[in-house]
Amino acid sequence: MNNEPTLNKSLTDWTRLDAMEDENIDFSDCPEITPEMLKSTTIRPGIKSNIDDKSVTVQIDPDVANLFPDSAAVNEGLRLLMRLIYHTSSSIK
Repeated sequence: MNNEPTLNKSLTDWTRLDAMEDENIDFSDCPEITPEMLKSTTIRPGIKSNIDDKSVTVQIDPDVANLFPDSAAVNEGLRLLMRLIYHTSSSIK
């Protein structure tokens, strides 16, 4: 599986992040995303669709949808979750 983001190269240091314990992650400089902030978001024109025969459509609850402005953000979040699950299950064995 390719761990690279589909649209843009991530600037996140994933190796460093994977090595961190949850309680060591500092969110103090990250403002909470509010519904008002999400209302002002727009879809960037010119982004090519990455739809192929393996794409699926899922219905997500509104509270989850409010956290992700677009499908790229959903995919990046899911890939992070996949890495965290893999990292956690690898360290348990």
